[in-house]
Order: sequence, then C-alpha cells, then structure tokens
Amino acid sequence: MSANRQYVLAGYFDQKLRLYNSLSWRELFAFDHSLEKLTDENSPEVLNIYQESDSRDGIFYDAVSRPYNIPHLPLQQQVAVKASSQPPKRGISIISVSFDSRFVASKNENTPRCVWIWDMVEMSLNSLLIQQSEVVDLAWCPKTHNLNLSTSSSRLFLWSPKGASVCQVPLSTGNFSKNLASKLPESNDLCVKKVIWNPNGNSFAALDKT
Repeated sequence: MSANRQYVLAGYFDQKLRLYNSLSWRELFAFDHSLEKLTDENSPEVLNIYQESDSRDGIFYDAVSRPYNIPHLPLQQQVAVKASSQPPKRGISIISVSFDSRFVASKNENTPRCVWIWDMVEMSLNSLLIQQSEVVDLAWCPKTHNLNLSTSSSRLFLWSPKGASVCQVPLSTGNFSKNLASKLPESNDLCVKKVIWNPNGNSFAALDKT
C-alpha cells in the first residue's frame, strides 16, 4: 500500500505492477516491465538510465542513452531454472514506495539486475538502474527521496531524483572490525544484503547475512 493509503500496488507474473484505488479496488494504471528495449517512442522524454560500470578509479554509475537494450535473464539460465526442482522466479518480486508516495521502486525477476523507478504523479518511468549483480533489497529513506539498493556486494548503491552514486563499504581497523573481518570471506568484504534506515532519516545500517 502507498504511504498515503490511497493506493494498493500489486506485482503480477505478467511483469506488470498494477495500481489500484484502495477504496473502489478499481485498477488505475499498470507499470509495464516487459520492455525489451527503451526507445524515444516507448519511454518518456526525460528518462535517466544508469549502468554500474568498472574503471581504473573504481566502480561508478555510467549514464547511458537510448536506444538501450534491457538486460534480461540469458536463455540458458531460464532453461536451467525451469529444469531445476525449484519453481522459476518471474514477475514482480520487490515493490517499495517512497515516504510520500511520489515514487515506487520495483524489481522484475525477468530482469533481476535492474531497478525500475516509477513516478506515480507522472505515471511514467523516471529511472532505470542496471547493476552488475542481482538486486536483493530496496529501501527508501523515511524522510526524503533517497533510495538504497543492495546486490550482496561490498558496495552501497544510492539513488535520488538528482542522480545515482556508488559507495564502497569501509572496514575500519578497530578491534571489533578485526574480529568481524576474521569471520568474513577471504576478501574481508562486507556483503550488503539489506539496508535499514533510522526513522529520523539521517543514517542507515548496512546488514550482511551474518
């Protein structure tokens, strides 16, 4: 449900995120995640596309332009998932609404490395973030339009209407951190699985699986 409790959002296996009136249960809009390619014809005039990239100076977001081919699950991986004992993941699996119901961020299992950020006033796609690894968590700040996303890596990814940025999770040299690092994988990296915001919106905690 949206923060203002006026709308209910539901994800479907057909890769659509549907918006309903919470009183009448009438469908108001459907955000479509099934696009194979973003072009000037099928997306809004102002659209931000950010792609996680490597460079000599580290990891950063590279702003890319249209036309842009959205990375879907490789066909071989889809076949492998279907052949396994586990039911295949598909459709909308994560829905997260900003504090004022202005934006909604979502993950589609058919494009698991992408975060779709929709503008619920303009009813259009505002931004698309493409990660190098699968997205596992989305968390909005309770006071602002700041979004954190996690990919089980040693980095934090942040988005706001002003842009997107990447932050390396630091490990200090204190005794506590040394003890913690000794229990982590050989890389000594903290793999961020989840972010929890302080209710005041001034800080957040990054959680590893341990």
